[in-house]
Amino acid sequence: MPSRTYISAEERIIPGFKDGKDKLTVLLGCNASGCCKLKPLIVYHSENPRTLKGISKATLPVYYRSNPKTWVTVDIFEDWFVNCFIPEVEKYCRENGIPFKILLILDNAPGHPAHLDDFHPNVKVLFLPPSTTSLVQPMEQGLTENFKAYYLRTTFAQAVAAIDRNPNLSVREFWQSYSLYHGILNIAKAWQELSPNCCVAVWKRMCPQFMRGFKGFEKDETYEGVADKIVKLAEELDLEVDKNDVEELIESHGEELTDEDLLELEAAKDAADVQAVALEEPEEKPKCFIAEEMSIAFREIASGMARLEKMDPNASRFLKVQRGVDESLACYREIYEEKKRAITLNSRISIQNVWTKSEDFELTVSEK
Repeated sequence: MPSRTYISAEERIIPGFKDGKDKLTVLLGCNASGCCKLKPLIVYHSENPRTLKGISKATLPVYYRSNPKTWVTVDIFEDWFVNCFIPEVEKYCRENGIPFKILLILDNAPGHPAHLDDFHPNVKVLFLPPSTTSLVQPMEQGLTENFKAYYLRTTFAQAVAAIDRNPNLSVREFWQSYSLYHGILNIAKAWQELSPNCCVAVWKRMCPQFMRGFKGFEKDETYEGVADKIVKLAEELDLEVDKNDVEELIESHGEELTDEDLLELEAAKDAADVQAVALEEPEEKPKCFIAEEMSIAFREIASGMARLEKMDPNASRFLKVQRGVDESLACYREIYEEKKRAITLNSRISIQNVWTKSEDFELTVSEK
């Protein structure tokens, strides 16, 4: 939360208070037209965090990697470049009928190996001069700033929604329940919200010769507009937040961790591991679909839609929403139908086994 909110002010007077240092690194990238946004790479200090227990990392909306210092190391970057970047961009080119010839523009950072050109003949890498990222790196000309603003707006909106559902919930309690898993989902959502128009605007400013034929997309939200919405959401949470606070928080997300921060992170990780062993928590089962629970979920969704239909005087609007909900739930309904078929099949097999045993018994009696 922004440092000038009452939450932070209250926490700072608590004996032994320390600012939260739990952080992760995000790698973002997109093409000049903004129509190919790469799946984000996340680097966190724990390989198997407790908040991701029962969740397959391969199904996350990000590429998940770990490093004790939450840095993008040479090994992590090479792995991302070969196993994530090249296949993803090659697939995009194939699906859009574009020649697979890529120029990748990178910061001159320690984690970016100089020999990347050796990995694939169709991918050339251009390293920007040292200490020029803030001046000429396209991602730093407004894209990452907007992404962070979208992320913050999403988080505040979730806090408002949670308190609407449970008026007894405090903002502090919501924030305590906010985990790495929620952060990953919000990172993916914020990245998807960033429109192609925002990407093109950056390139049009930096390299207008590449954008001469561009006629423009529909108008995108400006950073100021997103910041205004964040402030309004904060007001609903009774937080004293203004645009300066929003800018302060967004800028703080780019700060490097100090040695002291890294030591605190490692100590907190060790303490959490010791506590988990001491509590001897039972191993959590992987997430899976249960037909009965899915049936309850569908009934609750149908009940909610029925409530909205009763209140909405605009029938066309409701039908549009209903259609969108049905389309979104289609993948879950397919899984549900498969579960039901499996249950029916198992029931038939069980009944058949019962009849077989019964017939065997009757035959034995007659023989005797």
